[in-house]
Amino acid sequence: TTLNFQPVGGDTPSYAALMTYANMMSSWHEPRKILLMLTDGEPNGNNRERDMCSTLVKEMEAIGIEVIGIGIGIDVRCSKNLCSRTSISSEKHYSAA
Repeated sequence: TTLNFQPVGGDTPSYAALMTYANMMSSWHEPRKILLMLTDGEPNGNNRERDMCSTLVKEMEAIGIEVIGIGIGIDVRCSKNLCSRTSISSEKHYSAA
């Protein structure tokens, strides 16, 4: 097996990931649906993809999918309210917002 190494500063297709799970989870009939999104980077495309992600998260929450973001080494709260509830983590410090 060969691992495909992605160097620092690489790809973070947040919108594609959110859209995939929005489509999948929208058909679920569970009483509570929670998407836990972990990331170590900002969404691709700078402000445009961040805005698209923010809009999609609002749409997901409007149809009953709770979206919780966890940033590893980044502050997801700074991602233009990407997720309505967030946690922040770094190498040795963990806190919940």
